[in-house]
This record gives sequence, structure tokens and C-alpha cells, in this order.
Amino acid sequence: MILKLLKKKLYTLLSLIYSLMLTSTAIAQVTINLPESSIRTQSDYTAEAIGGPSLNGLLSLVPNINIKSNLANFPISSGATSIPAVPLSRFFVKIYSIGTLILLGSSVEQFPSNTETKSIYGGLASVSPGPIKSNYRVQIGGYAWHAGTFSNTIVFSLAGLLGSIGTPNQLINIVVPPFITMETTSADIALNVNTLDQFRSTGVTANGNLNYFTTVNTNIRLKSTAANFSFNKTYPNLPVPVNASTLLNVKIPTFTAVNPNTADQNVATNVVVPIGNKNLNAPAYTITAANLKTNFIQAGIYTLPITYSIPPVTTNESTTASVSGNATVNVASMSELIISQPAVKLIFGSANDYKNGVSVTMTNHLRVSSTVPYDITVKASGATLTSTSGNTLPVNLIRIEGASGQSGITPIILSATAQKLMNASAPAIDRLLSIKYSIPSAQAAQLLNKAGGDYTTTVTYTIVAP
Repeated sequence: MILKLLKKKLYTLLSLIYSLMLTSTAIAQVTINLPESSIRTQSDYTAEAIGGPSLNGLLSLVPNINIKSNLANFPISSGATSIPAVPLSRFFVKIYSIGTLILLGSSVEQFPSNTETKSIYGGLASVSPGPIKSNYRVQIGGYAWHAGTFSNTIVFSLAGLLGSIGTPNQLINIVVPPFITMETTSADIALNVNTLDQFRSTGVTANGNLNYFTTVNTNIRLKSTAANFSFNKTYPNLPVPVNASTLLNVKIPTFTAVNPNTADQNVATNVVVPIGNKNLNAPAYTITAANLKTNFIQAGIYTLPITYSIPPVTTNESTTASVSGNATVNVASMSELIISQPAVKLIFGSANDYKNGVSVTMTNHLRVSSTVPYDITVKASGATLTSTSGNTLPVNLIRIEGASGQSGITPIILSATAQKLMNASAPAIDRLLSIKYSIPSAQAAQLLNKAGGDYTTTVTYTIVAP
């Protein structure tokens, strides 16, 4: 009777041990949804205290819990098949608790390997059977996260006797959300024209910013919401210019430049998801010197409203982001007057000169540039011309006027008081003026009986706003 009872106990114990050594092949699923905010800020994301396998059995020894990956990475399981797999080194496992015992202080964080088993709990504390909860950390920074679901099975195992792992196979799904989110909040750009050389040769260029976060490949499109620049003029009496939006040139590096109009145009195509998931673009806005001189010569503010839209390359993969602003051309008030051939000589060398008077035409004598309406005045440094011997002649002998065919110039008789040679002339760049100097026959008679010699005065031209 006693012997029979012992056999029954031994049989029961062996059955129990056998049952505890069995390993379940069932698979549990864990889905980790990466927040957009973590990807945008490049901050690691941890899914905490996630239920998974369980620790079963009569544990006479402190357990050693291990993990191993079925695959070499997390391949995409939902999304474009061309998207690269997520490396195992981006995914970390740490035991949070077993049963009611919190083990964060004694468990080891590891990323799984498909070639070796890694220990995540090394038996630093005795535990009782119960569910195993883990923290799953995804390392975000320094990687190009593409939208999609990336899946792999992580296998939990137990080293030691008298215990087992229930549901050891954990199918981990890492879900990366599709998004396109603008960082740049305004597309405003200012092109400042503040030197006359910009009209002559260099033109004007300004570089803007167009930055956005994304997990999908994108196109970049641009349009103007008006066909022409609006103009806030400096001088109300000037006509308002009509300048087409297409005078502006916009180029994102490595892509083809476009001239915006009221229809969307691609300024960049198939822009790939970058490491860090932040696309940094520096569009260059340019107006050529020729277009400035022809269309933006008036001082004032020229404004063109523009809108960028950032759609996904694959339709409906994500919503389209957009940002708007104004491209502003600020033309400063500038004036310049340059005199060439500064030495003007009126020579009386014959009797006919005293009878008929003399004149000299200075071709392209003045070069005028101004972005505002302008007057040109002229005056002598004094009331007389003076010779080296001290003799004098009145400066009002001299007449100044435009050369034949030169328009817009009012003839004047030279004096020591400034007189308008040109009045409220329209803005111009490098306008050339040919000037005629003369002493008419009526005044030439005053030179009779005057001492010979060179008589000089300084003539000053001044450009001023009207």
C-alpha cells in the first residue's frame, strides 16, 4: 500500500515536469505605433509595460530569460515593397515585470539578434510564475523612417529546468505613420535692390527656406496666386507697372528652375525621405539684371503672392502640406549722375568765330541713372569766367542745351544760380545725354577787345528728386 502510493506520487511529479517543459508555438502580436512627434523631434519612443509571454512552472532556480530574432531585420509587411527594412539595432527589449514584481532595475535592455541568443534577465532576483511585461524602445534618431508596417518575430526563451515560457513567439509590428508636416511657417522672401549694378549686371537673388518633416517621398510644387506683381509706388504721379509673375525665377538646388504662374508647377520631384525625416530646401529666387532694368526700374515695393504645396509622390499616401507667403522686390530710391569728357572748350580762333559764335557738342556727356523721377540742374561756380592773368568774362555768355535730337532738355543761359536742365524725368538706368555748349553770335561780340587767354569756370550738374 505504501509502495503503490509512492509510485503514484512519482508518476504525478514526472507528468508535471513533462508538462512544464512543453513550449507553446502560439504567436502573440504587439503593435508599436510610432508617434509623428517622436519622428519629428528625433526622440526615442518607448512602449511601456506591454504584455507578452508568460513565465510558467515550478521554479526551483532563478530563471535566465533570453530573446532572439527570427529575421535579420524588420522587413516591411504593409507598404511599398521597395522601402528598406528597419535594422534590428533600432529595436530594444527590456523586461518591465514578471507577475507583480517590477524588474526594471535588474533587467538588461538588449536589441535582438538572429544569430545569437541574448539575455535580458540574468536571475538577479527570484521571481514567481506570471505574465511577462516588457518595455519596447524604438531608437528614432539618425534614421530615415518610411511610412509602413515593419514586422518580425521575437522569440523569448528560458534557460534552466522546471520552467517554460508561455507564448514565446511575439510578432512585433512597428507602424510608421505617413505624414508631411511643414516646419517653415511662411514662404515670405525679400529681394532687395539697393545698388545700380544690380540693374546693370548682377540682378538680384535671395535664398529662402522650405523645410518640412515627412515619412513619404514627396514632390514640391509652386504657384503664384496672381498673374502679376502688385506695386506700391514711391511717387504717386508715376504709372503703375504691370509685371508678370514669370519674371521671377525660382530654383531648388539640383532641380530645374521654374517661373511661377497661376498653375502648380513642380520645382522638385521625387524628393526622398532623408535621414532624420526633415527635408531642408533653400529655394533661390532670382530676377535677372535685364528684367530688373526693363520691369522694376521704379523705386517701390513689388509683391507677388506664392504658395508651395508638398504632395506625396504616391497619390493618397499622405495628405498634402502647404505654405504661402509673398515674394517681395524692394527697389530703393537711388540716383547717379556721371560726367564724361569733363573738359569743355569753346575756342575763338578766327574772325568768323567772333562773327558767328562757336559751339561744341559733347556726345554722351552725361550718364543718368535714377529709380525715382529726377531733375537735373546746372550752375557755374561764379558769375564770371576768369583767365590766368585775372581778366574776366560773364558766364551768361554761355548757352547749354541738348544736342540735336536729344529730347527732354530745356536750354538755359549759364549763371551762378542753379537752373533746371531737366524736369521730372522718368526713372532710367544709364540714360546717355548729349549736351551742346555755345556762345551765340549775339554774345560773341562782347568778346571783342578782350584780352586773349583761357577763361575758365566750373560747371556743376546736380541730380535731385523733383
